Amino acid sequence: MEHPLQVTLGDEQANLFRHALYESLSEAMEKAKQDVRLDKDIYTIKQIAAYLDLSANTIRKYIALGLPVMLVDNRQYFSKQRVREWFLAHEVGIKGD
Repeated sequence: MEHPLQVTLGDEQANLFRHALYESLSEAMEKAKQDVRLDKDIYTIKQIAAYLDLSANTIRKYIALGLPVMLVDNRQYFSKQRVREWFLAHEVGIKGD
């Protein structure tokens, strides 16, 4: 029969362990965000559609409704922050039944 390993730490040691674990996880999460580029602000139409879980055609419709878009060399780019602001500006309250 196996016996699980148990370690008893004092309060100071437990706090140091928690802090080290938190720092390690924070660094790993930041690296993961950079790896998948969630920290970037400029997106192509395909990327912003994926980010919003919408189709590129829906994004094109929203552009016609005023969704902010940048044109560079005939290519469309979107600022995540500006897109978020645009969506929030169109927020409406939903009445319950």
